[in-house]
Amino acid sequence: MEIKKETLHLQESSFRTGSNVMVEGDIILPDIKPDIREILLVDAKVQKHAEEIRGGKLYVTGNVQFHMLYAPDSNESELKSFEAVLPFSDSVDIPDEDLSYTVRAATEHIGFSQVNSRKLSAKIIVSIQVRGLSVLDITPITSVADHTIQRRAEEYHVFVPLCEAKSDIVLSDLLTVSPHMPDIDEILKTEATVSDTDYKVMNGKVLIRGTLCLHTLYTAANEAASAEQITHNIPFSEMLEAEYVDENSRVFLSFCVKDLTATPRGDMNGDTKIISLDATVGVCLNGSTSAHVTLIDDCYSTCGTLSCDKETAVLYEPMLLESSSFTEQQKAAIPAGVKAGAVLSSSAKPVLKECSFSDGAMHIKGALVTFLLLRDDQGTVRSAVTETPFERVKPMSGDSLSADCVLWAEQTEAQVMGDGSVEICVTMRYHTTVLKFREVTYIVSCDRQDDESNGKTQPAIVIYFTEEGDTLWNIAKKYGTTVENIQSANDLESDALSIGQKLFIPKIL
Repeated sequence: MEIKKETLHLQESSFRTGSNVMVEGDIILPDIKPDIREILLVDAKVQKHAEEIRGGKLYVTGNVQFHMLYAPDSNESELKSFEAVLPFSDSVDIPDEDLSYTVRAATEHIGFSQVNSRKLSAKIIVSIQVRGLSVLDITPITSVADHTIQRRAEEYHVFVPLCEAKSDIVLSDLLTVSPHMPDIDEILKTEATVSDTDYKVMNGKVLIRGTLCLHTLYTAANEAASAEQITHNIPFSEMLEAEYVDENSRVFLSFCVKDLTATPRGDMNGDTKIISLDATVGVCLNGSTSAHVTLIDDCYSTCGTLSCDKETAVLYEPMLLESSSFTEQQKAAIPAGVKAGAVLSSSAKPVLKECSFSDGAMHIKGALVTFLLLRDDQGTVRSAVTETPFERVKPMSGDSLSADCVLWAEQTEAQVMGDGSVEICVTMRYHTTVLKFREVTYIVSCDRQDDESNGKTQPAIVIYFTEEGDTLWNIAKKYGTTVENIQSANDLESDALSIGQKLFIPKIL
């Protein structure tokens, strides 16, 4: 009896949990900043610092970077900005310290109240999502070369994780301001997104390409000290080590911009028309593939006794591996009676709230929050924060489904319409992995003991009446024959049986 085994690397389990942490703090303007007349826009972004596992818990620490644009209580400029850093820490219970964990953190709600003209009280909710994965190595018997051994096998289409790779792409550049635009006095705000991403797999390495789109809002060095915005596109590329990934692998890329610094500098003519940029683009690569695996879950011998050892595992079948983008349009919630004259800056933050299955479909639900700074038709700077729900529906049916979704904004465009309203168009990209899990039993070893008396006491033919739960396989195994012999002796064209059906069971000679 010749047995063949194969080692398979499979995703075994997925652990998910999450928590919300409230980050609170008083924010006081430094003496060099003028008093606040009106707060126009506030935003907050999460910068993770460290993740540590100990004592059955995963600890996450980081900072919330709070940014505010306000109209000053002075005539020196129409806009001022201020940044503050609020630290946070949290922990979640985990079942196994040996799992591979991925942590995502983002602001879910930004709340604040103005105490006085120089002080704010901030309350920010940070959402922390934790996912744990493990890779299971199994070594099942995939074939048995012996004509007396009957095998029952089933083929499965399984998801195979290959690798997760992370890298920081450091960008440094000198960006020029267009000659027709005024010099820079002070940079008020920078907003950066990653778009036009692409990759190419080459012998265990992945060449990543993309564009960092930088929007810079600044105060002009002119008499009006007006607010101006300029956009730069900075291409980048990076070679990432990705073990086991080849041209047939599925690659998901996600990006985040961190540690961004933009500083105004003078050019050769003494004009402040250069922005010195230092930025880090974090990239996370997930490589996977799929394979067709045949597992033997039962076998027996027609001329002896066969003992088998079995194990169980959870297999994940890929139902959907999709990377796609979609566009949402939104009408900005500018104050009633106000007509927009020009857009100064716009940005968007999609918030993923739910990824679920119902009514034969997958539902991706969230909220699109946009931040708009504009100058109205009277020349006054105003702001608008708009939140609208969105939903993406993908037809998909089945039980025991598990989904993982990553969502971010790639591009935001705002346009003033003829009636003075503002239409905002946001392109969002998402990665979705949907897996169907099932528990399977498979044989890992078997041993046959030949029995010379096997079958000698059995009559040449047995008449059998089927009972509830019977299958041709179980009947053949019970009487030491084969499914094919029973089908031939009874002129059966399928495996279907009815209760009380009369079968002739021939003896194998």
